[in-house]
Formats: sequence, C-alpha cells, structure tokens
Amino acid sequence: MVAVSEVDGRPVGLADHYFPTKLFGEFEVAYAREPSVTKVMEHHGFGDYERARTKVTAGIPDAVDSNVLQIPRTRPILIVDSVNVALDGTILQASHVRYAADRFQLVFETVEADAKRFP
Repeated sequence: MVAVSEVDGRPVGLADHYFPTKLFGEFEVAYAREPSVTKVMEHHGFGDYERARTKVTAGIPDAVDSNVLQIPRTRPILIVDSVNVALDGTILQASHVRYAADRFQLVFETVEADAKRFP
C-alpha cells in the first residue's frame, strides 16, 4: 500500500506499507470500507499490536520522492523504517516512509502511558 500524507494541502510524507497477505486477505476490501490501517488490523483480528522497531535516518530523495514531496532533490529527507507486531511477536506491518525533513517532526516518548510528562 502506498500513501501520501499531507498537512494543509502540502505533502509531508510518502509511505510504502507492507502487510502479510496470509494475515490480511481482505485488506483492500476493509481499507476501502474504512481507510484506516488500525481499523483494517482490527478487522483481521489484530486490535492490539505494538511497534517493535523504528529506524530513522537522513537521506536525499530520489526523483519520485522529490516529485511527490514537492522538494528539490538536494533537500534532505527523513527516512523511517518500522515494523509493527502482534502481541505474540508476529510481524503485521513493515513500513518505509520518507518525510520532507523541513516540514515534519518526529517525537519519541519512552515513558509509560500513565506517567507524568514534562510540559
């Protein structure tokens, strides 16, 4: 699945998402009904899942990324490769996302959900 994310009508990200066909046999039907990856996972019985890995690097866009993100080929991009797994460790999704670095911010929180946060 390929997706372009936009903010205020400007593209900020271009994503390639991969899902195992044997686990997501009705992916296209479920996504057409409700275009949400989370809803598709729920539809296939994976309501609970977690991020197993996220790797962030910087790079230079190729011609396609440059065109879709509407940036020069000399402007750096953020590249995020990630894997989501079921609670038993089964790989559910792998993603390769390219972000226009000057239009996007990544925030990683590493505290428990109910812990106090800094403002």
